[in-house]
Amino acid sequence: MDYKKLDSKINGLNGRVNGMTFLTTKDGAFWRETWALVKEISGEFKETRYPTRQEKDDAWNALQAIVDQMKADRDRKERERESRAESSEALKGKIIGLAQAAWPREDGFETLAMVVTGFVFAQLAAHIVEKNVIRYGFAHTPGERKTAFD
Repeated sequence: MDYKKLDSKINGLNGRVNGMTFLTTKDGAFWRETWALVKEISGEFKETRYPTRQEKDDAWNALQAIVDQMKADRDRKERERESRAESSEALKGKIIGLAQAAWPREDGFETLAMVVTGFVFAQLAAHIVEKNVIRYGFAHTPGERKTAFD
């Protein structure tokens, strides 16, 4: 392969890695294609002659800088993903704990149910007594009191 074509491929790889697609993509196919291109360019170095050793070294160093950047970014993204996973797991634990704490315990639930039931029953009883007093004119003294069931 001509060294100018190889330099052009390296520049294309650099544009691919440092372009907007690199910054925004999450597509696995994009990364497979990019790493395949790195492998292809690396293999072509063996067959390509440069005019000078220095030019070949410069091209190789440029390729290695791109690869190092890709690896560093991959590692950074992996650490970010792990950090989000740990944070998510911690939040999940907190949410489950809050949900369990909010769930009435057996004794607490039963006590609450008895209080609510007792309150409702007391209100109902007061309402019945009030209606009967108004309707039947029951006396307020114990000797004169009648029940609603008499």
